[in-house]
Amino acid sequence: MTEPRRLLMWRATALASLALSAAVAVLLATHHSARPVVGPYSLPAAAAVVLAALVAAGSLVVVVLPASLLDRLSDWATHETAPFARPVPRGTRAQAIALLLMAVAAYGAIALRYAAANDMALYDQEDYLRAARQIRGAGGLPALWHRLWAGTYELNDPAAANRHPLYPALLAVRPSFETGKSLSLALGAVVVLLAGWAAARRGGGLVGGAAALLVATNGTVAESASHVACETLLMAWVMLAWIVIERMGAKARRRHTDGRPADEPAPVPLGGRSDALGPVAGSTGSG
Repeated sequence: MTEPRRLLMWRATALASLALSAAVAVLLATHHSARPVVGPYSLPAAAAVVLAALVAAGSLVVVVLPASLLDRLSDWATHETAPFARPVPRGTRAQAIALLLMAVAAYGAIALRYAAANDMALYDQEDYLRAARQIRGAGGLPALWHRLWAGTYELNDPAAANRHPLYPALLAVRPSFETGKSLSLALGAVVVLLAGWAAARRGGGLVGGAAALLVATNGTVAESASHVACETLLMAWVMLAWIVIERMGAKARRRHTDGRPADEPAPVPLGGRSDALGPVAGSTGSG
């Protein structure tokens, strides 16, 4: 990228940041918190106003800076952010295994604590258990399969459209509160492992282990895994879909490398020389 174009990109980005942060600052300035602490603002609202104002001021400075100073600022920013452009180390197998074990242990400790605190089936949990008991009482999974194909499953229940039958079908094997929590905990562990595997495929074992650890220590994931609800099953399906789509995209990129399928040989130039044949083709053509 040429120097004038780089400076133009800096000014355009700063101008967009100025417009956005100024708009946010104005909106927040007219806000009145329900529980004010600093003037009419709560502490988070006051901090947001100050932050938006600082970003707007910094963006304005970049917009009006002379070209020489902006060039020095650009060089400094490029130098300081250069370490972030380095390839992420893939790590060793021992590091990946250690991080994965930490992720499993952390998930178990956090999710089991949430599960112990969830000692009563309330709200959606009871609804899922009721649906599972109905499936079991109506003949179990074979009868459910027939009702799904016949279009009679939950026909008289208007809320059935919001409840996919797969999770109640899994619960119907043993429709109890404790079994439902165990099922959700197991599905949550599957989510942790799938996240680590998907990240490891792209960035190596170190990235995969770190991703698994981050998912395992996420409070929302652990809390969802302690409830008799379909959220962990949904997360597992999303992770599987992500992995499949990523693999399909990787295969498509390999097929269309250089505009031809990966198994198609490279075209031989008119002079008879080919990179694949090397000096042999060259000597033949010169004879």
